[in-house]
Amino acid sequence: MQPRRHVPLSRLTSLLVSCALLASTAAPRGGATSGESGVRTAVSLSSARSAARRRGAAYRAGQFIVRFREDVAESERAALAASEGASRRALRGGSGVELWSLTQGKDVEATVAALSSRPAIEYAEPNYLITADQFTPSDTRFPEQWALRNAGQAGGEAGSDIGVIRAWAKTTGSPRTVVAVIDGGVDFSHPDLANNRWTNPADPANGQDDGGDGFVDDLSGWDWVSNSGVVTDPAGHGTAVAGLIAAEGDNGVGTAGVMWSASVMSLRVLDERGAGDVASAIEAIDYASARGAHVVNCSWGTDAESRALSEAVARAGRRGSLVVASAGNDSRDIDAAPRYPAAFDLPNVVAAAATNNFDQLTPWSNWGAGRAHVAAPGTDLLTTAPSGGYRVVSGTSA
Repeated sequence: MQPRRHVPLSRLTSLLVSCALLASTAAPRGGATSGESGVRTAVSLSSARSAARRRGAAYRAGQFIVRFREDVAESERAALAASEGASRRALRGGSGVELWSLTQGKDVEATVAALSSRPAIEYAEPNYLITADQFTPSDTRFPEQWALRNAGQAGGEAGSDIGVIRAWAKTTGSPRTVVAVIDGGVDFSHPDLANNRWTNPADPANGQDDGGDGFVDDLSGWDWVSNSGVVTDPAGHGTAVAGLIAAEGDNGVGTAGVMWSASVMSLRVLDERGAGDVASAIEAIDYASARGAHVVNCSWGTDAESRALSEAVARAGRRGSLVVASAGNDSRDIDAAPRYPAAFDLPNVVAAAATNNFDQLTPWSNWGAGRAHVAAPGTDLLTTAPSGGYRVVSGTSA
């Protein structure tokens, strides 16, 4: 069976941009209401452990995620961790889940299986790895951004673009719209990104945790790889994503993003190899949604059906954040072989597949009649690179 033809993004661009700006003019949102961290997602998930085994999902050695039942006393929690020889840390952001680390040599899957049968434990799962839906850099640089306005350049079909010219007739963006890029970091020294940098009003640079949230001097976001407020982008993936979203337009420099003006929040969870883990992603999603991000961009995924990750995405939805996720680059149907967070059946998730300059699904893009919601240009796109450069990229990340 041939995959169905997805709705071209040109029919949705104006609506999505308009919705983002309408959200940005609403009353400011604060953090979670009291007790929100205890709210459970209504999504029915199958066993994460058995699903991961079927797909061979990788996880951090010696680490797993635990959620206790709400009525379990702290003394019982500490005793249970001690009995397993594990250290424990509550994730920042009010998720209510903990990251446990085992002593060297102990088996994560066996420990998770044993803990899952304990009455005090609601669930336990390995700290699954996440991976970037990597761009494939092109050897040549196209002089125009066909995805924004396709006039048939490079042999493409005129009109096979996202229709952003019509959207720009209504708005070119606003710094009131906050977009969180959860990725490999954003290089804000780039001249096309410097003026679209989000600034945290609650934590000035003074070496103190002014917000009382465990993040010191998180001026424009946080780097979970280095555990620092100084966010870098050694691989360039996050900077490329940020440029496609919000490279400053009409400034006489380089490229234009879909939004000429926005507030981009840089949340780094991927290392220089494009690898990260679910625990960091949970904290990043909670960080973004608690600070009013209207859009949370996740150009990465995992084959593991993580309940903890699903709960984080659902919490973001209750706080008003739209989570946009890449469908993945594995030429597969994510209805049958899901990739998360794109495949979570949650109302605030938009999963994007990739098209070429003929408005056709690329051969390498994932798809899904139920789980992939839109398809947008994803091949040979000119965007920003670290240190002020530009590059041509491809992938469902784009």
